[in-house]
Amino acid sequence: MIINTPRPAVSRDGASVSVALGTDVTLVDVGDGSRRVVKAPITASIVALSPTGGHIPAVAGGFELAWLSEATPSPVIQLPGRAVSARVSDGGTVVVVTRSDSQGTRLCAYAGADLAEVFKPVALGHASVHVVELDSDASVVMAGLNRERASETGQHYLRQVGWTKGHASITWGGDGVPNDVELARASGGHLVVVRGKQIITSTIAALATDGEIDGETSDIGGEIETIAISPDGLSVCIVVGGDNGLHVQSRRFDQARVVDRGSVPHGLDNVEAAIDDDGTLVVVGLRSATQAVIAVASPDGRLEESWQIDQPRSVFRDNR
Repeated sequence: MIINTPRPAVSRDGASVSVALGTDVTLVDVGDGSRRVVKAPITASIVALSPTGGHIPAVAGGFELAWLSEATPSPVIQLPGRAVSARVSDGGTVVVVTRSDSQGTRLCAYAGADLAEVFKPVALGHASVHVVELDSDASVVMAGLNRERASETGQHYLRQVGWTKGHASITWGGDGVPNDVELARASGGHLVVVRGKQIITSTIAALATDGEIDGETSDIGGEIETIAISPDGLSVCIVVGGDNGLHVQSRRFDQARVVDRGSVPHGLDNVEAAIDDDGTLVVVGLRSATQAVIAVASPDGRLEESWQIDQPRSVFRDNR
């Protein structure tokens, strides 16, 4: 793993990619390869892109949060802990998971040009949150490790938090019972989770109905590195590790068959992925601390390296 370098980010529909280095954030249009460098008001360790480009990105770093705005200066707000994960909706709601020694793990949300607080931070104890995923402007799902004490290893869990009129609460998974979910993505009311070498596709409504994660299960046959879900929630992309490196699979919610979509370009680390409603795949990863690579697969095609971004010189090459 390439450490001390922010992970690249990709929008849920795969149309946009961001690569951060210090206060310089490179935004890439995956369709034509055009890019621009935007100066962030803070050192950006996290860039949160909206699912389909409906809102400007948010940036988080250390204990600070801001909009990545080119038009008007963004306020910089102080977070209750160090930002570890963030998502922004097309409607302009930002959810952030923070962590501090004194306050533990907290879920926060902000909205509007002034980043006004949506609800009081939700205390999550000593839980370690791997990912927080916005399903709507009023609900998130979180996957991580539940721990009684900070020194414990913990057990995998999935939780849902919802809010209304400034009040947020854990609406599912708050009983402390582990459900072995290692990773989760949600969109359009649909949910995909990882358990070991399996993925399960379900719905948010099903969680509320019976409290179980029931759905279509697919055996992937390898170590799952990351997953992605399309904006409409009906397609899934899975990045799987193996003896010959990383490769990508896809699956529709209404089909149990998993389709092999090719190999991730050699030597990439910190890989993120996206799939659009039509099945186009986008994978972005770091080849080094200053070089990112974007690979694309058409709806019926296999993954091919398409764009390369070199920083800090900002040299951009077209490999197609």
